[in-house]
Amino acid sequence: MSFDGGTLARLLGTPVIRFAVLIRLGFLVLIVFTPKAGAQERVGYVLQVEGAWYLAGDTHPIVRGQSVKARDIIRNDSPAEDHLLVVVNNQGQTLLTRNCAQNQNSCRRVIVPAQKQSPSPFNAFLGRVMSLWQSEPDRFAVHITRGGFRESVLAMRDGRVDLTPAFEHLTPETYLVEFKPLAVVGAEAGQPPRVEKLDWNSETARSLTLQGLAPGLYEMIRLQSKNKQPTLDSAWILIIDATKYEEATRRFAEVKRLSLAWEEKNVDKATVRSLLRAFLDDMARSHIAPPTN
Repeated sequence: MSFDGGTLARLLGTPVIRFAVLIRLGFLVLIVFTPKAGAQERVGYVLQVEGAWYLAGDTHPIVRGQSVKARDIIRNDSPAEDHLLVVVNNQGQTLLTRNCAQNQNSCRRVIVPAQKQSPSPFNAFLGRVMSLWQSEPDRFAVHITRGGFRESVLAMRDGRVDLTPAFEHLTPETYLVEFKPLAVVGAEAGQPPRVEKLDWNSETARSLTLQGLAPGLYEMIRLQSKNKQPTLDSAWILIIDATKYEEATRRFAEVKRLSLAWEEKNVDKATVRSLLRAFLDDMARSHIAPPTN
């Protein structure tokens, strides 16, 4: 059967034919624009990895900070007792752990679970930090975890830095400390290292302040009192203007609360402190470094 142009036009003009055409067009749109069933979404990041673990189909071992997707298959071809894998979700909460000391067979093939997660500002923050942590592992490395100094956010008011949060847990005594400026993207370290003798007595003094340091990211290193050589006691600190301090310290406190849960999952202290340094670095970029054009 054949139709001339006029006959086809009359047929398309009938309600039944128009309805059928619209249904077919709508079905075609759904096919084109609907995501494929089982499409993978990023659900988290590798927090701790000990041993050689691989994503299925990849020949490169996974690394800390690497993102993973729902239903990714992670394999360990030769699990050993000291092999460990910890993955956190987009909110920094533990998504999966595999401790091969407990069951080596369970480490050979691991499927990343799908998990419904609501977007939040912390998701973006964690994503930036994990990307930074993955791309510059040596910058944030912590090889020694002994000592009393801890990563901190410190407020500057009227030209003076309040060092109390960095010292309140320390033994009362005199500390010889070097403040070593650290460069961040968009800003140079600028200042030379500065050495200060600080008398800390938490029983008689409610605060410890220091004048002359500019806002920025620093490594705080304890020096030997006799020869001024660096000890193994060091930590990163972020000095920030008091007007931005409340927001920054709230966010950092959130991260530190998460870090306590990470340690309960056998994540070592060096890894936790390394990631805390990456968090401070990201906050320095946001609050200290000038905007780039």
